[in-house]
Amino acid sequence: MNFDNMVRVAHTKNLEVAQIRSTFAIGRTAARRVKAAVEGYRLAAADAATPLDILVIGDAHASPSDPDDYRFPLIGRAITAMRPDVVVCIGDWADLESLGAFDRGKKQFEGRRYKKDIAAANGALQAMESAITVDYDLRKVFCTGNHEARIDRVGELLPHLDGILSLDDLDIYRNWETYDFLDHVSIGGVLFSHYFVSGVMGRPITSVNKGRKLIMQTLQSTVSGHSHELKHDFVVRADGTRVHGLDVGCSFDSHHAWAGVANAKYWRGINMLRGVRNGEFDLESISFGELRRRFGG
Repeated sequence: MNFDNMVRVAHTKNLEVAQIRSTFAIGRTAARRVKAAVEGYRLAAADAATPLDILVIGDAHASPSDPDDYRFPLIGRAITAMRPDVVVCIGDWADLESLGAFDRGKKQFEGRRYKKDIAAANGALQAMESAITVDYDLRKVFCTGNHEARIDRVGELLPHLDGILSLDDLDIYRNWETYDFLDHVSIGGVLFSHYFVSGVMGRPITSVNKGRKLIMQTLQSTVSGHSHELKHDFVVRADGTRVHGLDVGCSFDSHHAWAGVANAKYWRGINMLRGVRNGEFDLESISFGELRRRFGG
């Protein structure tokens, strides 16, 4: 068998050096040449792949107490103008105040209703999508957040309500490509999830340098939400490729009373990951102030 045929077979079967030697009855040096050619073929194929532009919407927390205002049509206009290949909503699109437990029984909890929460989230989605006018097949991905997961938790805590409240009450579950809470989706070699966990208790990864912590815990390019802070870091492998860790901030532009002084740490806007391929990308973070300047509202 000639060299080119050996490379083709080794690539198809994903053979390692020892397997190449035994398969073709050749020496170590020749087997390494075959393996090097296979790796070159793989890298060439990867380079030929079309890079993606991915726009990430952080936690939006749409709710009746934060009415459908300028931000949702503004994000829709930004999507139209920036023309991403993929839009990823990182979760907590719906706030679902009525299902919260932290202030249940307090004065501010009065008047909360599940139907109002659903109407607010669906109204926000409609406001954004009505402003998206693109002439191509836009992939829309939703990673379930802990706030949407409240709906499933109600059925667990109150079995008599199981099946009455459903994630399908949210239009985003019917119209978008959705992933369960804490599941992840890989796009262009980047993992996306509402948050990633560590430790035996499965707590959200957190750190002053959240971007670096994500890299060290996942060992690959990773994008998450949940913290409402913008944190980005990357490390460079020996071959020159970059591995990113990104926490995207949030996509609400209001002060949340429950967050207190933490509001000052929140970063509000959207993120565009440009040229995503094999986990690498260039990051463009766009605040709501810049979005208003560019796209009005």
